[in-house]
Amino acid sequence: PGSETVAILFDDDQFKFAHVFDWEKPDPAAPHGYTARQLDNARNQIRAATQEALDARGLPDEFFVYRIGAIDQPGAVSVTLDPKVAQAMFEQETGRVAKGVYETARPLSAFRVSKADVDVDFTTLVRGTGKEYKLENKITGEAWPEEELLINTRVLREKKVWEGQGV
Repeated sequence: PGSETVAILFDDDQFKFAHVFDWEKPDPAAPHGYTARQLDNARNQIRAATQEALDARGLPDEFFVYRIGAIDQPGAVSVTLDPKVAQAMFEQETGRVAKGVYETARPLSAFRVSKADVDVDFTTLVRGTGKEYKLENKITGEAWPEEELLINTRVLREKKVWEGQGV
């Protein structure tokens, strides 16, 4: 599954995930096929694996992450650890008019977060499947591993340190 699908598990609406995956019905007696306990258990297992992965990466207790676009929706959203990836995503999605001038209403934001704030280290989960996703900057031709994490928007709103048009 993609990061948007995994993020649904961390949505504030506990049964949104069950609704999306309604066909599986692991517990036919439960509403939507999943109990709140089953969803909490899945979240906790992913968070525990994420904390182990972040420790294995050697990340400090606090670090910066970057995102383009709004953070007004509930639940977890994608952010990147790499400012180059954030800039490439920003340039691709907004359209560069001239050096340093972009046509967009979507900001590029930086956040100072802690390891405990991270719900999912999506890049590590994907690497566990043997795949590696790279984001290519179509303007420069450079490519970097995406370094994608999922963090709840409630946390991000509290920890924004910068918003603008480039890193």
